[in-house]
Amino acid sequence: MTRLFATISLLFFLLSCENSKEKEVYKIYNTVLKAKVSTYGIMVNYFPYDRDYSEKEREIFVEKTKDSLIKSKSLNYFVSEQLTVLDTLNPNDESPTDNVVIQFNAKISKNKLDFSKLEKLEIGNRLEKGQAIDENQKNPTYLGNYHLSEPIFISKYKAVIRYQHHCGSKCGSGILIYLKKENDEWKIDDEKMIWIS
Repeated sequence: MTRLFATISLLFFLLSCENSKEKEVYKIYNTVLKAKVSTYGIMVNYFPYDRDYSEKEREIFVEKTKDSLIKSKSLNYFVSEQLTVLDTLNPNDESPTDNVVIQFNAKISKNKLDFSKLEKLEIGNRLEKGQAIDENQKNPTYLGNYHLSEPIFISKYKAVIRYQHHCGSKCGSGILIYLKKENDEWKIDDEKMIWIS
């Protein structure tokens, strides 16, 4: 009887740990998406190049346009349900095929994003399917395609994740995002650019 009780207790403990880890993983995903889904990829299409603008004028224009786009409720974005596995020895998962061309060879995770556990972002509507990005569109509203890796927990209070954003044939970035947990909340602590286009 004692052995049965110990086995059941161990099983409950393991299930509790797994549920707790999954909760932390989705807190990390929500933190990263809230911080990183932005108008970055489309702002260049809105900025007028009729004259030289001061840095202050640029900042004001970008902020006004960003606010206007968000209030328009016209923005859309796509987050892939397909997660990748972050290789800490080779965080970009890229292998050079010659001196110029780099081919992306991300390892695909067997796990997928559960969208019911992601918070709705105020910036726009999440689409079920990614879209081709028309870089010649005059006033685009599609923010692009976003991809996440499974986080790696460095400790109970530190984690790292790879975030990737594709906003056109020559627009995108891959970033390693380092997070730390403070007061039960995950916060971005540091970032390392691993590729940009």
